[in-house]
Amino acid sequence: RPFASHRDAVSELVGDVMESSIEAALTDARIPHRKTGRAERVVGFEQAPDFFAPDELAPTVIIEAKVCGDDGTARDKVSRVLRLASMRDARIREGRPAFQVVACIDGRGFSVRRQDMKDLLEATQGKVFTLNSIPDLIRYTDLRLLAP
Repeated sequence: RPFASHRDAVSELVGDVMESSIEAALTDARIPHRKTGRAERVVGFEQAPDFFAPDELAPTVIIEAKVCGDDGTARDKVSRVLRLASMRDARIREGRPAFQVVACIDGRGFSVRRQDMKDLLEATQGKVFTLNSIPDLIRYTDLRLLAP
């Protein structure tokens, strides 16, 4: 149990590596965005995604980010992305402005869940990035449309 306690204590710090990299890329490119706080409530969303660009009122891109060391955490993050994709699809069916769903993931937890990875790729329409590919995040998503 001591290792589990340590792992739980540092898991948020590990996740901050991914979120900090995304935030730095958005800031450097001068792309307007809003990073949500831990357990923050956002009107219209069951669970707030990690980033809205430009904002939650008229999102063009929504980003979910996670570094996972275990498959349970990865499964939970995939479920969140799938819910966001369902929201996007519902908006499209209703003729409302939709948003692009982007996943920034890394870690061993994602590598062991092949079906979840397939579902993630389909839900994001291929917009899945790892820590190493964050430099390509803006170029290959609708974030490029928000750059000055």
